[in-house]
Amino acid sequence: MKYTYYLDESGNSGDLIGNKMNLAFGNQPIFTLSCIGISDLKKTIRFVSELRTKHDINDDELKSSELYFTKPEAILDLAKFISNERLPILVELVEKKYCIATNIVNHHIMPPYYMPDESDGKAQYIRNGLADYIANNLTDDCYESFFYACNNPSEENLLSSMNDLKNFFNIKKDVSNFYELTGKSIDETIDDYNVMKSRVGSELAIKKFLPLPDTTKKGINIKLLPHVHSIFNIIGRLNKYHCKELSNVTLLHDVQNDFDSILIYCKEFLENENLSGNGPPVLNSDYEVTEKLTLEFVDSEKNVGVQIADLLAGFFNRYINGLLYKNVDVDNVYHEIFSEFKKNFKYGSPLGVNFVIPESKQKIIFSRFNF
Repeated sequence: MKYTYYLDESGNSGDLIGNKMNLAFGNQPIFTLSCIGISDLKKTIRFVSELRTKHDINDDELKSSELYFTKPEAILDLAKFISNERLPILVELVEKKYCIATNIVNHHIMPPYYMPDESDGKAQYIRNGLADYIANNLTDDCYESFFYACNNPSEENLLSSMNDLKNFFNIKKDVSNFYELTGKSIDETIDDYNVMKSRVGSELAIKKFLPLPDTTKKGINIKLLPHVHSIFNIIGRLNKYHCKELSNVTLLHDVQNDFDSILIYCKEFLENENLSGNGPPVLNSDYEVTEKLTLEFVDSEKNVGVQIADLLAGFFNRYINGLLYKNVDVDNVYHEIFSEFKKNFKYGSPLGVNFVIPESKQKIIFSRFNF
């Protein structure tokens, strides 16, 4: 049996580390990538046609930017259809600032390649806690140093970024062991850099302690693209959902003129690389990809499946943004939509929403909806 999934994103998928630091991200703090499997496309097209008539939707293309605020009842009807038809949905929801914080932890505090066995999950638990704290408390000066090192990689800029981070924690080291131990971890990372430099030279060593940029087909370097982590996770989740049988799976993604080659590379990387089995445990994913899947890019204006993926990505992006970041008074219909989508989410399942946001914000959602 062949399986087709449709993907689209919401929240400006550009790189997070620009030449000028902007931690507001143009008032788009969240990136979402949604994926939905549709087994009976003809039935789905008929439903969408009826949805247009019922809610007086005249635009040729269904767009979340148009419907979220003006016709939320249409999205609720869509959620009920997806729930009733038991269509699999997989969503990656990423806080952009938290994504940067995670990279600071992974490159300046606890580089994963110096921890040979993380299968017990303890190291990742510590990383998550550090990223949560950094996302909520790190000063702009430290972020600026990290940005500058990423944009102008050199030993001087790398060590400056690490030392600024260390000083941030050392100022508070008398408050608790957390700050002192974090400062010591950064010292160990600096020692690791010097050891690696002695073995492979500074140019290669520097690359191990800063996020590697992705390169578009036009030769443009993209630094920290949340789309990359999200497509990795979507494929890993689908691999678990389909019990490693991906040869009959096709992903149809909205056209990506700038990033298509990068996303194809991500797919091929998972297909061709033997990833270590000593990494931290992940309940909802399997990154040991043994079969090749198909990834194609299609025009959303001509593809109902991709339009539905757009509605999903846009809904989850705007709903979580309003609830957790803008702190607006969210109308009950949006809570009802989220609850409808949640009906088929189960703990540890590949399906549902993967909240890549600080744990402090996760708890608000998990508590409210009894995850």
